[in-house]
Amino acid sequence: LIAFCSCNLFAQSTPPFGKRGTYLDCSADLVDQIHQGNSIVATDYLDQLKSKNFNYIALFGLDHTPNTVSFPLGYVLGDPSFEPDINFLVTEAHYRGITVGVVVSDKDFISRTYTMPIDWSNLILRSDCLPPIAQRIANPEENSSFREHLMSELVKAGIRAANYNSNRSYVGGYIDYISVEFEYWTTQFYVDHAAEYMDDAIESKEHKAYADLLFLLNYVRERIICSGRYAKLRSEWNFV
Repeated sequence: LIAFCSCNLFAQSTPPFGKRGTYLDCSADLVDQIHQGNSIVATDYLDQLKSKNFNYIALFGLDHTPNTVSFPLGYVLGDPSFEPDINFLVTEAHYRGITVGVVVSDKDFISRTYTMPIDWSNLILRSDCLPPIAQRIANPEENSSFREHLMSELVKAGIRAANYNSNRSYVGGYIDYISVEFEYWTTQFYVDHAAEYMDDAIESKEHKAYADLLFLLNYVRERIICSGRYAKLRSEWNFV
């Protein structure tokens, strides 16, 4: 399993000051192993991280996955079948003093793979945490712009993470942070879709991309993640 966990486990002899984190590209694979009953694979891996003084992991690929054989909905977090396995992974990480974030995947993958619309009737999340604008952003019209579809994927990931955290069965396994890939606010985002921003200079494109990032993360933090046990779910910049 370690072969497909592409994170660099550089040794550090003393505990870090603040956060010392790493992406886990193999997050969906670890969840799949737990689901199959091979939980020791995940705990051994967490022990390796702890032994090298990592105290934060960012779970990559739970919001979108190309492995639709193991994960037929196209995502891991938000599929009730796998949330107990995520709970196990996060609980074991917390037991080792490791906080956990969920990464919203890069734009290049999302631009080819939009997840299914949010089914509001099946959410555990309190209804007052989902103002009317949430439905418009999360479930755009099919003919909406690429930017609107991309924004919706971030909001849907936030809703699914908050909905997971709202399940009182997952004591100890709450997700701590939402992280966003830098591709969401680089110039390339706008270069790829120049027709939508043809009148903007490069500096303006970068500014708009960064403004989008801040708007969306603040939206997820303030409007979706509201009072309740899951209020601890934060955007990643809160501790960086």
